[in-house]
Formats: sequence, C-alpha cells, structure tokens
Amino acid sequence: MKIPTKVVEKQIEKKEEAAVTDKFTRLDHDKQEKILNAALQEFAEQGYEQASTNRIVEKAGIGKGMLFYYFNSKEELFYYLLEFGTDFIEKEYLNQIEEQE
Repeated sequence: MKIPTKVVEKQIEKKEEAAVTDKFTRLDHDKQEKILNAALQEFAEQGYEQASTNRIVEKAGIGKGMLFYYFNSKEELFYYLLEFGTDFIEKEYLNQIEEQE
C-alpha cells in the first residue's frame, strides 16, 4: 500500500507536534514519504518483532544512522506510524462517513 503524496504532506504537517524529532519534520516531503512508506510496508509485512530497520533503510534509500537520527528507536517509528495511520483513517474515511449522514 502506498500513501498518496498529498495525504502524506497533510499528515506530516500535523505530525510536527508528535513525538518525532524536528530533524524528520524538516526533511523534504519526498524523503519523508519514502521513509514512511518503507517503514509501513516493513511493519505490515513482518509485524513489529520481525520488522528490520535494515530493510526499512534499504527500501527508503537512507543510512541506518539517519533513521535513528530522525526517530530515536524502532518503537518510536512504529508508534509514529500508528498515530499517522489512525489520523489518516479518521481524516480520509471517518469524516467522509459523518458528512454523508
């Protein structure tokens, strides 16, 4: 599953207040999108325990040290994605349902 760029941009702007380092939020949106999509794919396919930060950085095209520069831990990245996904569902789907009612 690939998240559309427009949606990523809206969510990233909102996430600037989340528990993610400022370094990540200052990245250009394309790089943020690559990292988030790589991490989302890895966690979705492997689950948290088996997910590999090595595979995430390989798919995202960044160094492993940079991933931990942007996120302090694998757990922080995972929780960021959970919050990101929850916000995405709420904004893109639940709000549309409420509007139709």
